[in-house]
Amino acid sequence: MKAFHIAKAIATILPMMTAPAFAGAFSQPTGLAVDSNGSLYVANQSSSKVLVFDKNFAAQPQLTITAGLNQPISLAIDPAPVFAQKGTLYVGNIGGAARITTYTLGGTQFAGTTYPAFRPYALAIGGDHVLYDFDNAATLNMYNTTFGTAILQSYASASLQYTPGLGAIGSDNGLFYIGDGKTVLQYPEAMLYVGHPAAGFFPIISSGPIAGSTFAMNFDNFHNAFITDTTNNAIVVRAIIGAVTLIKNLPSFPSGIALDKARNRLFVSFPNLNTVNVYKITYDGNNVPMTATLLKTLL
Repeated sequence: MKAFHIAKAIATILPMMTAPAFAGAFSQPTGLAVDSNGSLYVANQSSSKVLVFDKNFAAQPQLTITAGLNQPISLAIDPAPVFAQKGTLYVGNIGGAARITTYTLGGTQFAGTTYPAFRPYALAIGGDHVLYDFDNAATLNMYNTTFGTAILQSYASASLQYTPGLGAIGSDNGLFYIGDGKTVLQYPEAMLYVGHPAAGFFPIISSGPIAGSTFAMNFDNFHNAFITDTTNNAIVVRAIIGAVTLIKNLPSFPSGIALDKARNRLFVSFPNLNTVNVYKITYDGNNVPMTATLLKTLL
């Protein structure tokens, strides 16, 4: 790719902000998720609520989930029918007896389907309905959600080489990804499930410009990884051309990140500001993200 093409992809954000869609809805918004209908799910840590907004961001949330929640901080959606025909919502709670609770996309909690967790700061869904939990004991836990709530495998800090409480995780195209300061690592998911990796075995696949701690990671339809850089208040994309900074100079440190893949929308939460930004992503002919246009700030 030509140099000017790469330069165009770096730090591009076009401010086209409209009036807020609603006011005062959020209370320390952290984890984000989007379902197949384009509805946005927002974990509010301080108020112990998950708010759900339709794809048009109506004046008020279309759904508020409170049952079983205690400081929710992370979200993941399995779109395939595991417990519910239209998908399952997983919520990582760090308050009280920390745990991962499960819901229909309509907000009904599944009784007796709670996954044990220490402090589930990051969640991700992998192949075969495997739920990943990265907690602040620097432990990666895996659950086969089809066969109950028992841990499938668990890897402690010796394997992960990561700082407790930090790290973004994701699953894409049969590979598991984990990242924090300056690095993103990957491993084939099938080998993770059988406990193959030895201590320190996760290989580094990317370094820089992710210069700070990452907190969330999400993938688009083209296997590009969108990653939050909480130290530099930026969104980094790891694409086929390497890692580039798609958005810089965010108003505060970004916490959650989610993608509406059908409409090329990117959502970023800011817990210090009680806001969520909505961006439109544009791509070049090689399916590399080129610009992030700010469409709306949700309050």
